[in-house]
Amino acid sequence: MSALKASSYNLELKEKAGIAAAHLIQNGMTVGIGTGSTVEFFIKELGRRVKEEDLSIKGITTSHQSKILC
Repeated sequence: MSALKASSYNLELKEKAGIAAAHLIQNGMTVGIGTGSTVEFFIKELGRRVKEEDLSIKGITTSHQSKILC
């Protein structure tokens, strides 16, 4: 596998992991939100769920970057 394909595949796996993690979150939870490329996918999916599914959670971020994305 070329480096480019491996990088693309790795990013795809990170996206799947972030989305899967976001689907573990339930209404009323307090969620610790870290930093990194996988967390970026998590935050985006969790935001979609909050908006579209009326999910109510409390998020605590570990970085300014994650706070801005939230």
